[in-house]
Amino acid sequence: MRKELSEREQFVLDEIYGVDRGCAKLKTVAALLDINPVGVSRIIAKGERKLGVELKRQFC
Repeated sequence: MRKELSEREQFVLDEIYGVDRGCAKLKTVAALLDINPVGVSRIIAKGERKLGVELKRQFC
């Protein structure tokens, strides 16, 4: 399912949700990507939307 996400979306969701390590804050992830926290929120929303569509496709 992760193949549905761009590399950037994967990175942001992994950092925010703590995959393989502790959860990071929006500001921390924003600093790593050199964007503002609103941009990180948009990437999160887009990635979650893609995952939701894929889950719905697989299970409905």
